[in-house]
Amino acid sequence: MVQATAGNEIFTLDVTAAQRTETDTQLVLNGFDTVNDVLQIDWDGERGSYSLAEAANMTSISAEYDPFEHTQVITFGMDANADPVSLTLQGVSDPSLVSVVLV
Repeated sequence: MVQATAGNEIFTLDVTAAQRTETDTQLVLNGFDTVNDVLQIDWDGERGSYSLAEAANMTSISAEYDPFEHTQVITFGMDANADPVSLTLQGVSDPSLVSVVLV
């Protein structure tokens, strides 16, 4: 689990590298601040700055809300072992509030 701090932060996930490995990449981010924090996704797809909801609508990124855990589960496809590459944002319910930079 990664713990966010109170400051403005950019959290980077190299999806391209994660998809090529055989190591499970299922990360949990606690304390993500939808007002001040940004997710930077390094991958081989679309580029630009979007909300998570927009990115999920136009790419292969999936964003699903888990109402039982109060988390936003983001999946980016499978790794070399056919395990999901995912990031779970604890305490985030609305994907339109999450800033995402696709690079």
